Amino acid sequence: RYALFAPGLRDTAPESANPYRVHDRCVERFRLGRVLLAGDAAHLINPVGGLGLTGGILDAVPLGEALTAVIRGDCGDGVLDAWAFERRRVFLEVTAPMAKENRRRISERDPDAAARLATYHNHSTRERFAALAEAEVRSEK
Repeated sequence: RYALFAPGLRDTAPESANPYRVHDRCVERFRLGRVLLAGDAAHLINPVGGLGLTGGILDAVPLGEALTAVIRGDCGDGVLDAWAFERRRVFLEVTAPMAKENRRRISERDPDAAARLATYHNHSTRERFAALAEAEVRSEK
């Protein structure tokens, strides 16, 4: 089994193993008073596809902007509630479903089925993002 990713380990046996248990979790609130949670403190996701790292960065950048605006007095702290709501929504509606689909695709043993899943997933992801973008444009009018 190790020969697939480390040919030099072909005849090596592990001394111990701690299987990773795949799970997705998200806190109920990203903000509670003066406490703000972002990245892995707010949500955990399977590592397939790097969505955990990406999600953490996408949490941190707008949080930094919101905190800066509050500290400068440009906005009230309600902007932090808006940030918390939106980041949790994006995790639950976009990131977590994408990560689950990634995990499902890589566990598929039939290459043809995996290709069909990838094609379907890419198409449905484009449709979801188009609908989100359309809704955002409508809300700005």
